[in-house]
Amino acid sequence: TAIAPSAKASMVRRARVGRIDSPGTQGAGCYQVRLAREPVLSVDALEAHRLYVVEVRHPVEVPGSERAHLQQWLTKRCGWLVKAPELAPAGLKLVGGRLLPGSGGPASFMMYEGSSGERFTIYTVKSDAKATQMRFAAQGKESSLFWADDGVAYAVVSSGADRGRLTQIAQTVYDQMEKTGG
Repeated sequence: TAIAPSAKASMVRRARVGRIDSPGTQGAGCYQVRLAREPVLSVDALEAHRLYVVEVRHPVEVPGSERAHLQQWLTKRCGWLVKAPELAPAGLKLVGGRLLPGSGGPASFMMYEGSSGERFTIYTVKSDAKATQMRFAAQGKESSLFWADDGVAYAVVSSGADRGRLTQIAQTVYDQMEKTGG
């Protein structure tokens, strides 16, 4: 049987992300093509991170100094409560955020930066899944922890941070979203 060109493109796009280490796989990894619901989120989040994290002058549309406006604007445009987590205790400052097109509608994108220049991004998009476990995905230097909760999918992405640091940031984001409902 022939595969439609659009289906082929979708499969290739999903396969580009590479391995995902799910809990219980002991690092054996599996390819995203196997995961029907989550691949697009991690592909989109990794691509957005890769595109904007290198920007010096224009990494975001709305600066972090306008946190309240950023949250209000993204909430209105995305259709769910978007909160910019407070990551200062982890040594990260909100650079700002932007609205992006996602595979199933609008996506929010927020960037944080540490004093050493390390950058983390948080990508959120509407999800059919009510809740999923946190999963790890990596491609090249970029790695991500992603999950869904209350119909919103979250991905925290980093370039070069070790998995422990990425887990610390993702857990902080998760905990704050649980408390605020955002």
